[in-house]
Amino acid sequence: METLRSAREHATRLDELKSLALQATLLLPLASAGLLRLVDPAHPDAQAFEMRYAEVKQLQKAAEEAAAQNTGWHRKLSVEDTMAGLEVARRHEDSFWRFLSGRWRRLSKTLKAAYDFSARAVPPTAVSLLAQLLQEYEAAATAQRARQSLETDYRIAQLEMTWLAVERLRGKLHEPSLQYLLHHPQAAETVRTLSALQEPLLKLETLLSQTLADPAPSLSATWPTCWKASASMPPHWKSSCLCWVITHHCPPPSNPRSAASLDARRTGSRHGRQIPPAIIPLQ
Repeated sequence: METLRSAREHATRLDELKSLALQATLLLPLASAGLLRLVDPAHPDAQAFEMRYAEVKQLQKAAEEAAAQNTGWHRKLSVEDTMAGLEVARRHEDSFWRFLSGRWRRLSKTLKAAYDFSARAVPPTAVSLLAQLLQEYEAAATAQRARQSLETDYRIAQLEMTWLAVERLRGKLHEPSLQYLLHHPQAAETVRTLSALQEPLLKLETLLSQTLADPAPSLSATWPTCWKASASMPPHWKSSCLCWVITHHCPPPSNPRSAASLDARRTGSRHGRQIPPAIIPLQ
């Protein structure tokens, strides 16, 4: 923005303001968590995060594959019941006297109600069935621990959304607006300020589009709405947008009389009505 030396120069760059606000909106979650450095693939923290994220996804895939192998359950046992049942099965399943154990009989009855043994050509043993179920739970727990550790270390609430934002932004690293924000001395504060301008800029753009579509627009009728739409912008950006309105909204004069009228509109008055505060060039 420092290169925009005057209001007139700045006024021709409404698209640049829009681009900055859009990039800031995408960067806001990372800026709020102090993680703008993740966008730079060469940064050590970004590389460490990427490696840990890949590990989390690999563990999640392993957990999903373990769950997919455990078919045939009407109702899976809880982790606690699985561990207790596996202990009972290992102790009694191969014993000739297992029918004398009340714990084994209860386990056998529970498994017959919870699992469809008829769906298998060779019914699995209680030990193999429960061991496989326990492996599923352990794989899921391992993936969850890795995920929680990564989210805690980087203060991230939505891991996948954060990674998608990082990937999307990395694809835009060649864009000057993104480079400007990432290398700004007060990057986080600048991102927060600009992201708040996204909605006002969209409203102003819509208004300008509607105004310029009018073959005989009236600046005096348009100005109050433009001023209101830009109310939340910092002074120098407000100047840019409103200068853009004046510069692009007023057609070139075709005669000295209309030229005088155009000068009056650009200097601040029209038919005795004062246009709101003057547009101040950037220093």
